[in-house]
Amino acid sequence: MTRLYVYKCRNNPNTEYSAFGNWEDVFAVSEPTRWGGSWATENAMSIRIFEEELKATDLVLAWQTDKKAAIGVAEVVGFEDVDEEVTFVDEREDGSVVETEEVMSFQHVLLQARERFPQPVRLHDLKKTTYPELTNVSALKQGNVATVYRTTPWEAHMLLKACNSRYAVNFEED
Repeated sequence: MTRLYVYKCRNNPNTEYSAFGNWEDVFAVSEPTRWGGSWATENAMSIRIFEEELKATDLVLAWQTDKKAAIGVAEVVGFEDVDEEVTFVDEREDGSVVETEEVMSFQHVLLQARERFPQPVRLHDLKKTTYPELTNVSALKQGNVATVYRTTPWEAHMLLKACNSRYAVNFEED
């Protein structure tokens, strides 16, 4: 069964977060794009979703947090293990800095853009006007800070409807 997830991303490398990105990068190309994974978040529920739930054919509503808007819908088309060299910086008590390099393996989600919305959809604004029922969508509730959120079939339907998505999927209860 296909599920819809809300996947939030911030395009600001100067934050306390370990990963950042611009959803426009996913929607600007026609081939699958490596995009995040459990390594890119510290939220326990998001890590569980990445490692245990998310599967090929699932959809993600691409949410750009710095624009406070949904950008489009992408499909999970697979996963890719990548070895990357990581530099660790250790600042010692004596003021010296020691850098060590280590090769680490990361599993990236592979996403394929399916629908780029003509304009970013500001769902928080819509829940105050046209779609007040969006206030019941867990991914849009205040104080709920995670990277990826599962949705219920009702939430998936409401989110895609509010985004005026042409992407049609039958969502069923588990």
